[in-house]
Amino acid sequence: MIEQINQQNIGQQYDLKLSINGIQVPTSNVLSSVLREWIFDRIVTLECVIMDTGTFVELSPIYDESPVTIEFSKNNEPDKIQMEFCINASEVERTMADNGMVYIIKFVALQKTTDYFYPIKTKSYKNQSTSDVFSQIANNSGVKFVKEIEAKDNQIWIQSNACDYSFGYHLIKRSFVNNEDRPLFYFNRNNEAVFSSIKIKCSTKSKFVAINNDHAFLDNGNDNVIKEMKQSFGEDSKFLYYK
Repeated sequence: MIEQINQQNIGQQYDLKLSINGIQVPTSNVLSSVLREWIFDRIVTLECVIMDTGTFVELSPIYDESPVTIEFSKNNEPDKIQMEFCINASEVERTMADNGMVYIIKFVALQKTTDYFYPIKTKSYKNQSTSDVFSQIANNSGVKFVKEIEAKDNQIWIQSNACDYSFGYHLIKRSFVNNEDRPLFYFNRNNEAVFSSIKIKCSTKSKFVAINNDHAFLDNGNDNVIKEMKQSFGEDSKFLYYK
């Protein structure tokens, strides 16, 4: 059913499956779904707006920490990204529609982790660099650690009455990797915790070309003008259209 709905939506570039409290939300009821990962943040967030007839208000209400699972991929790609979240904040607006009353539910969910936002800890890390400490934080959080650069700041790091998430903010401000460079620590949609730097990210070749073009967004592959534009970027380029 989901695949049929996605195929009927002209310009649809992704297959999406969203579940809340173990109940799948019909794709046609997902008004907006935004997955945010940012190299300057330390957690992935999911922002959604869904239309509901009462399932998540009366039968299985949404609360803080309600589990959310999302599965998505670009059309025709077999590899799907699967992530789990916990709702952090939500709001419900009741409105009238042609077929009766419906609810518009907006929520923000945080990437599911273990021991990242709690408990509060007091401990020390002796003779370790910040990349070593971030490796332990990632392992405690249940995500894979990816180290793209080695920190050069071995010393005693003290975590005083702070959770790992807050302690990470303290560390990244004091971490040192190289002159004229700044470290980065962030979580991504592949359930990885990445320790990198600004110079490394700036030297990475883009994997796709993002184009803000309404006509290209709706392209079915038959537009010669858009075809020529794609060819001008090179044969190896992948494209992501948005509007």
